[in-house]
Amino acid sequence: MEWIYNFLFSAVFAVYLFIKAPKYNKNRWLWAALGYFFTIFALCVFFIQTGRKSLGWILFSIIALLLIVGALLVFGILYFFGSLKG
Repeated sequence: MEWIYNFLFSAVFAVYLFIKAPKYNKNRWLWAALGYFFTIFALCVFFIQTGRKSLGWILFSIIALLLIVGALLVFGILYFFGSLKG
């Protein structure tokens, strides 16, 4: 069931970029494919490429920060449980 949500999430980004790309003289098929496979990162790059740099960089910064915090949390949990053994 989870794969359906992943598909819909990716499809929303692809459709949005497919519709918006021609307004900025960009290839709609390329941006739709990028939007489907890279989702939020493609949206950030699209915003940066089309002159909405502040929005693109803010989104990118938020996603990067969440990835770093998530990685630190996972490594911290693994370290904690690894230290319990011995």
